[in-house]
Amino acid sequence: MGLTASFQNGLLVANLTQIQGQLGLTPAE
Repeated sequence: MGLTASFQNGLLVANLTQIQGQLGLTPAE
């Protein structure tokens, strides 16, 4: 169950990053 939650969390972060990239909102590094 922990592995599944971690996997879903990873997809969520990847999706948010991709959406920000499409909107031109690159995260400040």
